[in-house]
Amino acid sequence: MYQQGLYIYEETLQHHAYVLLSQLLAMHEFENLAYYPGCADVVSALMGVGEPELNRNIMSLAALSRANDDARGGLAIHLEQAPKGVGVITKNGGGDEVLSAREACNKIIHNTAVKLEFEATTEHPLYADAYKLNSIEDNKEYRVPFLILSGKAQGVNGKEWLARINMIQWIFAVANFGA
Repeated sequence: MYQQGLYIYEETLQHHAYVLLSQLLAMHEFENLAYYPGCADVVSALMGVGEPELNRNIMSLAALSRANDDARGGLAIHLEQAPKGVGVITKNGGGDEVLSAREACNKIIHNTAVKLEFEATTEHPLYADAYKLNSIEDNKEYRVPFLILSGKAQGVNGKEWLARINMIQWIFAVANFGA
């Protein structure tokens, strides 16, 4: 018999994370290949094939990471080491709160509406604080994918919420702490 419960191996989570991150980073380049925005060309057709795959990969990584965290508790360590979390959440129209990687998994699993946005930034999506601390100049522009989710807490009087997840930060959190 097993000495501990079943869980997903780190390599499996990292594979899912790699595939998802690759898809997200390629999406912007796909959009640049289109003849013009909204054109029903071969690029749009290929992007249409990719959307269900992207949705499935986001949901799979969230569910696997959440299940592993239930068994092993690694995402709590991420929050200790990265207290800014992986995004923000607004509950019932209140102020922004830190969104942990674990809570981001929950919001991905239980959302009722979703959209993906890309934001251009000159700050490194993972190491901005370390760059500042070590006076490292970074003259690059990054396209960071953000998943915007909304939903309602469970129960009759469940409050509405809106979450904004930095997908690069979330993917690296679950890949490194979710197993």
